Amino acid sequence: MGLSELDFRDLILPEVGTPLLKGLHGSQAVTALPQGYGEDIEQLRKGLHDELQAHPGRRDWCFRDKGGVQYRVKYMSGGPGGRPVFYLRRHARSLTSLNDLGYPSWLSSQLCGASLRSGLVLFAGNQGAGKTTGASAYVAERLATYGGTALTVECPIEIALDGHHGLGWCHQTEVESESDFEDAITQSFRCGSPDILYLGEIRESRGSSEAIKAACTTYLVVSTIHGAGIIESLERLLIFASGGVLGSKAQDLVAQAFAACIHQSLEVGPDGQKQLRVSTLFATDAVRAKLRSGQLFQLKDLIEQQRSQRMHTGRTFS
Repeated sequence: MGLSELDFRDLILPEVGTPLLKGLHGSQAVTALPQGYGEDIEQLRKGLHDELQAHPGRRDWCFRDKGGVQYRVKYMSGGPGGRPVFYLRRHARSLTSLNDLGYPSWLSSQLCGASLRSGLVLFAGNQGAGKTTGASAYVAERLATYGGTALTVECPIEIALDGHHGLGWCHQTEVESESDFEDAITQSFRCGSPDILYLGEIRESRGSSEAIKAACTTYLVVSTIHGAGIIESLERLLIFASGGVLGSKAQDLVAQAFAACIHQSLEVGPDGQKQLRVSTLFATDAVRAKLRSGQLFQLKDLIEQQRSQRMHTGRTFS
């Protein structure tokens, strides 16, 4: 059995020494890589070093091994014995539907509904919660259903979306950092006006500003953001946005742009399998008023109201 067939989430690969696994069979424990994968590990190390030699100074990129598994790679110095370490996060081999990923049917129906044509849709959560997988599947599902085109701007590209998806088409663009988002979006828009804009994880003011500005027009903008909950994620978005070119206009523009936030986590169930847990907030007049005033702590009541209303009446929000 090759490394590509082993079920794990993260591989910690020191330049010299024993590789470690995290998320093996749904466990959070960090364990040594079992025996029998030495050849695969050496080929993986060689491929990663070849990438570093071809791109000196690179510290964050995506890599596909000989078995076809794609990893998000972070290269860190100062590991055990002062030797660098490769941290590899494994991505899904192929995209699947939102329902197959474990999102509730009511949520996938609303996200893929015909009325949601513009605005900012955020997939939020902590590290390793599957935000990128969910956001990518969402883009592909909307393209397959409604056609049109999607443009991605990512640093780096994490999941392959290039090409046809049912009735639609996606073009992926990779940039070195979020500071390159604006130029990449501008250049791509000159070649056509996409229906969907997917921006890689928002981690600073440039990324948040570009996502918000685009979502205030006619584009459906999809992105991911780190956060412990919906309110924390939106607070992070506002902090980034207000610290950039949007400045004092950030709250008004976030309120105008906001369409939905899906906060998610992966929990290990009694059977040892990972289960997706989600909480959601969709734009309403009341939600936008709280965003505009900066009273994000009051969104807690609106999140609960939407959840309760959906449970008792089946109503969704638009």
